[in-house]
Amino acid sequence: MFDILRRYFSSPALFAALFLSGSAARADGEKTPPPHGVEVGKSVGPAGRLFHRGGGAAKAWAPMGDKEAVASEELLIGLPGGEIEIQDGSVRLKLLKLFNSPLPVLEPAVTLHRTTDADMAFTLERGMVEFWNAKAKGSARVQISARGETWEAVLEEPGARMLVELYSAWPKGAHFKKNAGAADAPLARMTFLVLKGQVDLKHAGTQVAMSAPPGLAVIEWDSVTGLDDSPQPLKEPPAWVLPPNDEAGKAFARKVEKVVGSFADEAVKSKSLDAAIDKFLASDDPLERKLAVVALAASDELPRLGKALRESHQADVWEDAVLALRHWIGRGPGQDQKLYQGMMDAKTFTPAEADSVLQLLHDFGDNDLANPATYAYLINRLGNDQLFVRGLAYWHLSRL
Repeated sequence: MFDILRRYFSSPALFAALFLSGSAARADGEKTPPPHGVEVGKSVGPAGRLFHRGGGAAKAWAPMGDKEAVASEELLIGLPGGEIEIQDGSVRLKLLKLFNSPLPVLEPAVTLHRTTDADMAFTLERGMVEFWNAKAKGSARVQISARGETWEAVLEEPGARMLVELYSAWPKGAHFKKNAGAADAPLARMTFLVLKGQVDLKHAGTQVAMSAPPGLAVIEWDSVTGLDDSPQPLKEPPAWVLPPNDEAGKAFARKVEKVVGSFADEAVKSKSLDAAIDKFLASDDPLERKLAVVALAASDELPRLGKALRESHQADVWEDAVLALRHWIGRGPGQDQKLYQGMMDAKTFTPAEADSVLQLLHDFGDNDLANPATYAYLINRLGNDQLFVRGLAYWHLSRL
């Protein structure tokens, strides 16, 4: 099917032309980057599991080594197993998990902050992290920020451990708006799960007592309804946080770890995230290609993601790239406008074509799917001059 798709949609209008300006493609490219902060911790463990820009958004992403200083106000992205120890050793934080969650999260990303009010403070930009009390005695306080709100987790005893996951996406039926208002934002959902010990979670004047299974172990928040009234009991940890116990699951976990380790090794050897991405995009292994595509979107390299779409002969690269782009515009408010503006700045798409791209990166709602005009809209765009529009229309039709 993919070969037919490529022959039917082949065109010199390439995905790489999506952006001619790299800054327009970057999630933070239009912002003035904060000054390089003070040291608040250090990376721990194998090199190449964490990546940073060394204090400036304009710099290339570079792998971090074991015991390398982590600065405040510096965005970190990473691979599963990337670990950070706060400066005084009181709290440790680990980035989690690739391709293993009930929510379709992709890469983890965090920013640490300097604080005198807690042992650790960080913004969870996206994805899944785990943190724990590493003190010899006493409680540890961790401040977690996301979507403009803050939670405080008090890890009551040494070893107490919590997992937090943030997923953000446009809800079904939400249409792209060039002039979006404050209410036009992706829906964000967070899960707080106690894995060990006792944790008190505080948010917006409310405090709940939580404990690891069997106990009141999980509570959720979303950007529409807020925090649940109370945590829910779990008899045991959910299966997705535990190591697999079947042979197929164990084999896949070993494969993922091998791929992640190889990617980290390549990034360290070349001292470049870009070089590791290039090598893995050219791989014969679908899992390695998937990791490369996720890394392109995670590092805001949309021009290179477009180039990969143009040049790849693999169906999985197309599929993974579309999913990565949908994930990218769902990170937070304004992401889809950035993509639209980048297309306008590139002067390769007409406003109508760019509008179609953004509409097609959103999901159709139930009312849309019950309307024959939706299918006419998609079929009509199979003849569009732009490969991206044609391909996305096909992507939807093939699923409907």
